[in-house]
Amino acid sequence: MMKEKYLGNGCSTLTSKIIGRLDSSFVMAIAFIVLQASNTTLAADTPTPLNTSASDRASQYESLPVTAVSSVENADWPKNRYAKCRAQPSMECLFEQVAENLPYDSPEGLAHRNGFGLTALALGVPEWARKTYLLDTNSNYNRYSWLAEPTSLLARAQWALGLNSEAQRSATQAFDIAFTKRKGTSRATYLTDMESVLPLFLAGDSPVSADKAISYFKFAEAEHVPNAFRILENAGIAQARHGNIQEAAQLADVLSAEANSDTISVTGLRAFKDKKPDIYTSVILALAEGRLDHGDATSAREALSELEQSEPYYLKESQLAARAGVLYARFGETDKAVAATRNITRPIFQRGMDDVAVALCKANRYEAGQALAKKIIELEKAMGFKRVWPITKAKLAKIAFFCGNPEKAKTDFVEALTEANDFKCSTDSCTREYRDIKNMKLDVLATGWLEPIWQRGRFEDPLISLKIAVQRAEQGDAPAALARLDELAAIYPGNHGDGFPHLFALAKAQVLAVLGRNNEMENELANARSIVINYEHHRRRARGLLDVAETLLKLKQTDKAQAYAKEAAYELANNTSTGQGQFVYSTPGDEGIVKLLAQTGADTDALDTAWSFLTPDHRGQLVVQKQASQKVLAEIALAQFKQEPNTQLLDAISKIESLSDRLSNWRQAQTIAESLENDEGQDFVKSALRGELLNLPDSLKASMKPSERRQAIHSIATLLQSDTLALDEAQKLSVIQLLAESARAMTESQYGAKALCELAYTAHTIRQPSLASAWFEETKTRADKKYYSYSYPIEESPLGACAYWAKTAGNTELANTFGAELLKPLPEKLDNIHSQIHTLLNVAIAYAEYVKGEIFWAEYGR
Repeated sequence: MMKEKYLGNGCSTLTSKIIGRLDSSFVMAIAFIVLQASNTTLAADTPTPLNTSASDRASQYESLPVTAVSSVENADWPKNRYAKCRAQPSMECLFEQVAENLPYDSPEGLAHRNGFGLTALALGVPEWARKTYLLDTNSNYNRYSWLAEPTSLLARAQWALGLNSEAQRSATQAFDIAFTKRKGTSRATYLTDMESVLPLFLAGDSPVSADKAISYFKFAEAEHVPNAFRILENAGIAQARHGNIQEAAQLADVLSAEANSDTISVTGLRAFKDKKPDIYTSVILALAEGRLDHGDATSAREALSELEQSEPYYLKESQLAARAGVLYARFGETDKAVAATRNITRPIFQRGMDDVAVALCKANRYEAGQALAKKIIELEKAMGFKRVWPITKAKLAKIAFFCGNPEKAKTDFVEALTEANDFKCSTDSCTREYRDIKNMKLDVLATGWLEPIWQRGRFEDPLISLKIAVQRAEQGDAPAALARLDELAAIYPGNHGDGFPHLFALAKAQVLAVLGRNNEMENELANARSIVINYEHHRRRARGLLDVAETLLKLKQTDKAQAYAKEAAYELANNTSTGQGQFVYSTPGDEGIVKLLAQTGADTDALDTAWSFLTPDHRGQLVVQKQASQKVLAEIALAQFKQEPNTQLLDAISKIESLSDRLSNWRQAQTIAESLENDEGQDFVKSALRGELLNLPDSLKASMKPSERRQAIHSIATLLQSDTLALDEAQKLSVIQLLAESARAMTESQYGAKALCELAYTAHTIRQPSLASAWFEETKTRADKKYYSYSYPIEESPLGACAYWAKTAGNTELANTFGAELLKPLPEKLDNIHSQIHTLLNVAIAYAEYVKGEIFWAEYGR
């Protein structure tokens, strides 16, 4: 409208200037036509008559009639529309603001656009997803036609809107992008593209044929795409849901065949020695360390000999060299132990030479150990240092302690710590000093002499404090250690530092074990597990499970330690989508899983996990792939149950490992049985669901993604809300309390707060008003917290979902409070959209959840 006004005024002004200079009847005629057209735009009902007098012409046309803009048109300006939306928000106007302001010209802008598109699909408003990818609303042209993810989302939106031919065209385009060899395309791009098209196998009215799916799978395998088997899984599920049992079974067979594997040997790993020398060396060393700790020196030496087939890679990396040197020292091979350190030239900054010296002295090779200590001093002098630095002095003191001079070592430790603590810096500039003191305390701790490090110093690392407390307990002063832990608990919040919450619980378990308080010890171990399995990121879950396994091994609970280590390996293998969880991108400590499995005597599992480090594209996925096959078989069973309601078919569901997937399949079976009015089938499913409730305490202890845990809690809560199982009051209370405990454990993600809000509503539906009120009150402190999400760019506040559950429970006042709170982050005006779009998008998502209900993101791959 405004563009038309200014176009008309521009024409009028230009015409008046021409008329002022050229006074011909021809020009006057042309001017009359132009003015008539422009004035028709301005006021079609009452066209302004043309005034041909010169003076009037000037006054009438020389300035733009700004005052002609109406208040309605002024309110339609983008900035005014935003102000109005901010003052009187609605889901529609917030979505409109997001759609209008999504940047086109950056990777972040596209990420937010895709996040918005996925949200629209999840909320059941696919028209917004469609709009955001088309050039304009009157066109079917996809502005991102060369990218798989936006094209896939567009296809899903078109299908949801019933635009089947357009959707099929977009889907074909997305598949072509993802599964076509492109010169110069990176492996990471193939990973992302394949992941983005996986939902397309489950969309539409005509599933991808088994043959086509297998060809896509083979392409992905050839490009070394982890999770390539997900193609077969999704295609198989789609075929089963469409009643094509034969094609679904064909895909399940391929999945099962791919999941079978041969036994791995140490020599079988040799193929990766040149392909991935760093990871290969690390896992072989871990295998040798674990076998030696288990008491199997022969097989440990056999593993180490694999690194001697040619020039050892560990000579190129100081920490690997140190690990090799320590192993050789433990075998009594002094010359090889010393030779392993020959390329370590910066012992201050490259840890390890001191560890080899200590290992040699422990093996009674004192001269060799002392010689390495002298070499450390020589290397430091060669680097230009005029004096021995405190951190080096501490390393030398540690060597002296184990090489037969403990009294001198203690004197040197005290001098080194005193000098290091006397640094002059502010808390903002003490990073190096802080790190040095931490490492020096670890050196002292290795000797078992706690006197100089028992008193906590400034900038104390809480994780070091935990180690010191445990060692104090092991040395016989457990009460003092327990008091120190209580002190630390008061100083540091529950979410302090990376891993502090679960490491604190593990430290306390070890102290309680020394005191013989075994029941409390088991409670702390269970608490540590509960914390780690609820971490947001799979790497933290895996690392946490390994920490618990290492503690269990110390406490002589070998079987449990072994099980937890396997679970840690599964966590990494189960999260390889888009390359995030691949062992090939392993972080320091991952090889600890291999070591611990070997320490517990699970050598076959250790080798399998070592192979997983080296070939994430296939080996690391085997256990997950077997589960994928089982999910397809369960869908086939459901399809067959529709045709022939034989309850024996449904046994396939019980073999699914994932709790949320298992519950989803049982609910599908229940729906089928009800539609068929099959009493036997309904009774069978109800019995199975009661069994799930009985096993719920153990099921909830399993490690899973927070979104999957949220989905499982929702499924059980729905059962309670509908009273499908006719449970008595005590049973309902027992189940809902268990769910609430699991929800509270999700402290890192918004899913915990969302789950607790739904459980408050559930308490309301099962006539527990006091519980509902208490839990809604509890969610106030949880829901307004800022949660970081690994699912960038979607980081919505849980306030929207909580407002919805409060509204549904009839608590309008609390719903309004949550609703007002979630809008507070909205910027006053949009003046820097590139930095503001993230907030705008996530406020819109939260508000949409308030209006339409919580989004259960596990269903959408988040």
